[in-house]
Amino acid sequence: MEIVTGALASVLTKLGDLLVSEYNLQKGVKGEIKFLQSELESMKGALEKISSTPSDRLDIQDKIWARDLRELSYDIEDSIDTFMGRGKGDESAEPHGIRKFIDRSVGLFRKVRIRHEIATEIRDIKSRVLEMHKSSVRCPRKQPRK
Repeated sequence: MEIVTGALASVLTKLGDLLVSEYNLQKGVKGEIKFLQSELESMKGALEKISSTPSDRLDIQDKIWARDLRELSYDIEDSIDTFMGRGKGDESAEPHGIRKFIDRSVGLFRKVRIRHEIATEIRDIKSRVLEMHKSSVRCPRKQPRK
């Protein structure tokens, strides 16, 4: 089933992890993440439904939409992995004195920048997901013949 749904299952899990993680996200980003989860779950269901339809009964628009959604799911997963990786710093050594003060100050600025980047990326993902939704609405699916 993973090939059919692309990385959607993994993306949904990672979005949930992002919501409950230690990231102190910008105001409004958590709501956008919840929206993304809901929309992607719906799209995952549609993708599973399309995959259960015999290929010869699928409209070409459905095939294109399914392919584009799978590709989008891989792009989203890459984005989430990238900014979750950047959010984790190397805190193996404990500096002391002025070095500790400087590192902590730089770390605070870095965290603010990372939070801003995460918010920007989430908004970009949201706009891409909304575009996928609009394309599915523009091209209504035909009911398979029985």
